[in-house]
Amino acid sequence: MKEEMANRICPECGYTILGRAGKVFCSDVCRTRFNNNRRKDANQIMRKVNHILRTNRRILEDCINRGLETIRKPDLLEMGFNFDHFTATGISSQGMACRYCYEYGYTLLDGDLVGLVKKDGD
Repeated sequence: MKEEMANRICPECGYTILGRAGKVFCSDVCRTRFNNNRRKDANQIMRKVNHILRTNRRILEDCINRGLETIRKPDLLEMGFNFDHFTATGISSQGMACRYCYEYGYTLLDGDLVGLVKKDGD
């Protein structure tokens, strides 16, 4: 049994693990680093999507704060808006299908027009 304990190696740094029998990592630093590295790809994807959502929200907020009720789709695209990402769908107060980026939303109208909406506070 003592031989088995002496041969335990930390999966993160490769050092010998000392301490209790069920210990997997040599330190909290190695345990944290190992788990962060394991989740790194998922975290990068989430950061990218969250950045897109924040950008979309900011663009919609800026347009609505300027008093715009509609805008051309090419103009939104030029500002960096990404129509592939949104946080929710719903029906606007005018009864139109709406996609939201948090509390700011848009509806696709005829031609290349986009209607802008803001959810009322919940």
